[in-house]
Amino acid sequence: MEPLLQPKMLEKRGEKKMQLKCKVCSREAQAYPLSEYCELHEKAYQNIRRKFECWKKRLGVEWNQYLTEIAKNPFTGDWAKKVAENLLSKET
Repeated sequence: MEPLLQPKMLEKRGEKKMQLKCKVCSREAQAYPLSEYCELHEKAYQNIRRKFECWKKRLGVEWNQYLTEIAKNPFTGDWAKKVAENLLSKET
């Protein structure tokens, strides 16, 4: 189930503009396709999701176990590590 994104309303010279912020770093979130992450954290999120099935088949891990392993692995990149930590914090 995907989270419902809540836009932040900004007024600029009399016009209202909706802007979403990245859940990890507060940069402007990707507008299309709609995401709760900025472009870089979205790429990390997509990589995490794409690789999960491989881990699940080979190691039999569940989603939370997988995220925990990503977060503590010293070879995981900073972007993916932050996304994994953010996803874990939402699960608890």
